[in-house]
Amino acid sequence: MKKIYLIVTLILSSVFGFAQTQDEVISMITQKAASMKEFKSVFVQEKNSYLLAKPAVSEGEMEYIAKTQNLSWVYTKPNHLELHFDHNVIKKVTDDGEEILDAKKEKMYYGMMNIIVGCASGNILFDKSMFNIDIQEDGTYWKVEMTPKKRDMKRMFSKLTFFFGLDDKIIDKVEFTEVNGDATTILFYNKMCLWED
Repeated sequence: MKKIYLIVTLILSSVFGFAQTQDEVISMITQKAASMKEFKSVFVQEKNSYLLAKPAVSEGEMEYIAKTQNLSWVYTKPNHLELHFDHNVIKKVTDDGEEILDAKKEKMYYGMMNIIVGCASGNILFDKSMFNIDIQEDGTYWKVEMTPKKRDMKRMFSKLTFFFGLDDKIIDKVEFTEVNGDATTILFYNKMCLWED
């Protein structure tokens, strides 16, 4: 009986001995983000809402420059729309021209852009003063669920879920769950990263 107990103990300790703590996962992902100079990707965005008969699907391309923390978010389908995020200001570009979006009226745009820039730079990501964080290993991903603590964020989102590849530690998918139950999923593919030397 003692031998069986010893074998089980050794197996369990070897399995859990290699498991990483949440703080270790956070450290690995934020270090990877901090060493990124540029990130480009194609994305597919799907919006599910009780107001829509079927999901609204958009496609586009994004580019993030770490040095300036500029984000270009360009929708190519079904309609052309550009959002350029620079120093906490969003410029919207359509066929009709350009406009600067009002941060008070367009809180959802600003919230999403801030989160994506924060995710890419590592600045806002895993901020325990802003979010309750739960990390689970999910097949080929680290699934990071973040529940907002701050009032402004809680008014928009009930939960943010990020999926980072276990192999490259780079974002693969983001899910924004709004307080009204609407949900937006963004899938990144054809990713291209440049790193600090």
